Amino acid sequence: MNIKSFTKERPFIIAVIAIVFFTVFLLFLFRPSKKTSSLFINGDNVETSLLDYEVRKIQNWEWNKGVVVESTDAGKVMGNTILISSSDTIVMYGWAVDIDRRCPASGIYMEVNGKFVKGFYGLPRPDIQAKVGVKDSSTIGFFMYFDRSLLENEQGSASEVKFHLIDKEKKMVISSVPFQLMYQSDISNRPERKIESSEWLKGFVLENFGEGVIYQDKRQIESVTAEEFISIVGWAVDIDHKLPLKSLYISMNEKVYKVAYGTHRSDVKEAVGVDQSDNVGFCLSLPRYLFENGDGTLCDHIEFYMEDQEGNLCEPIRYDLVKN
Repeated sequence: MNIKSFTKERPFIIAVIAIVFFTVFLLFLFRPSKKTSSLFINGDNVETSLLDYEVRKIQNWEWNKGVVVESTDAGKVMGNTILISSSDTIVMYGWAVDIDRRCPASGIYMEVNGKFVKGFYGLPRPDIQAKVGVKDSSTIGFFMYFDRSLLENEQGSASEVKFHLIDKEKKMVISSVPFQLMYQSDISNRPERKIESSEWLKGFVLENFGEGVIYQDKRQIESVTAEEFISIVGWAVDIDHKLPLKSLYISMNEKVYKVAYGTHRSDVKEAVGVDQSDNVGFCLSLPRYLFENGDGTLCDHIEFYMEDQEGNLCEPIRYDLVKN
């Protein structure tokens, strides 16, 4: 089949491909090397509230069908886990609709650290219009271009965000369930703290990794679930000083991500004798593709890096993934 006949027989496919390329072009076009006041968002041009709008309730499971973050600087996004790059400026894009009424919204905001970042809304997405059943317009794509500092708070970085759609009449706001943030990080120049391995390992316990079997003495994991998301549960402390960590990182396939740390674990505080907070646990659900090689198999190992309160990193704690 030649190109001419292909385009004649499949005009919709060609149109969708053209729209996708056009959208990508717009994303690069609207992310100039010099930050512009009209598109770039920093702390000086964000909203502090959305009090002008009434709240419209939609069931959580239904709302999740109406907003999708497809990609960021750090790569593709799966489900409610958004990848954030180590860049000083962040771009994310996707699509969003008023799922209850099957129509476009008039705008979109991302809520983070008590502030509301307004996105650029109205990019053409006829592919999604057909998929979701939007009635009267295909301009439902969005992107956001903002300063990384908006994600930072007193604890370090925000662990989640929420999205808010303003309805077509600009009277109602529809609020989403939380989206988890996953930060791609560069720890190559961090100072290292030497602790005898046998002692340091007493401050880290991996309790679950994708429902697999964990052999703590061998630091091995086998029979990891085939599900799209891998659950990771455990706890970590600075065993030398009996303190919570400042940050926790996970490394796989030569990429490092900062993960959400600080879930409540009073049992660990009592057992280990932590002096301050008992928020020393971690409980994650990460997309499986982050751990996959190019052929779809799992990587052969993962590593955890723990950062103490002074910003020093311990030697990595490695777990081998075997018989998976």
